[in-house]
Amino acid sequence: MGFLDKISDKITEQIEERLGTEKQYERPMTQTERIESYSKENYEKHHVEIDEHNQRMEQIFKTDSYPERFNDVLDCCSKILELDPYNFNAKINAITAMSRNGKPKPAINTCKSLLKLYPNNPMLENLMGEIYWYSEDYGSAILFFNSVIQRTPYTDHEALKAKQGKGESLYMCGRYDEAIEFCNDQLLLHENDEELIDVKMKSLEKIQELNEQTQKANEQTQKANDAPDQPTSDSSQNQNNTSDVSIPDQISKFAKLKEQGLISDEEFNEMKQKLMKKI
Repeated sequence: MGFLDKISDKITEQIEERLGTEKQYERPMTQTERIESYSKENYEKHHVEIDEHNQRMEQIFKTDSYPERFNDVLDCCSKILELDPYNFNAKINAITAMSRNGKPKPAINTCKSLLKLYPNNPMLENLMGEIYWYSEDYGSAILFFNSVIQRTPYTDHEALKAKQGKGESLYMCGRYDEAIEFCNDQLLLHENDEELIDVKMKSLEKIQELNEQTQKANEQTQKANDAPDQPTSDSSQNQNNTSDVSIPDQISKFAKLKEQGLISDEEFNEMKQKLMKKI
């Protein structure tokens, strides 16, 4: 054996030894990676059928009758999951369909199982928020939307989606002042976002509506108290004095919101004009 052959054999031995050492210390696959690998294999085997079911779902999503066809979406998802039990998109679509079809518990359970595989995933946390929103548990919805907002860059689509969800949740649970303040803060980052503006305006109108209802109730109480031969109790008089909300009082409240920067001059003037017409 020549000198060069000896060197070549030595180098080959060193390479094989190094490869063997690297293989020995190779990182084992995580559960998530094993599931994704298994799902990829299943898709390669059944991609024709899976793609057909996905195309059918896309057509359903595009139709105006989509809300009434959640069961059809679930049927597509079920058939895909028979072929690929870990198909991520099918599970997401199934969760959405179940949550909007009055089945929050299975939707929550499925979403929680995905969050174990993909912890702190903003899309899944937003989905959890939506499930609770549709089941009218707005407090729980806000918790998940807050989690996304706190950990996701504001430029990310999921961050804006979470902020829209939180604004709607604040409005739906009657926290109108908070909704206005939150939307104002976020509109500094997401200027002219229609959904945030809509929540803000709905909250302002709701505050005005509640003030008007209180004023009408007080006027009726006052008429009853002023009626002849109608005794006025001290408790009724005290209640009337403490809860009276006149139009000037309403204007004053909106002026305070303007001073706090929660509404603009234009919004204040619009609300003021609406109130002045009722005098």
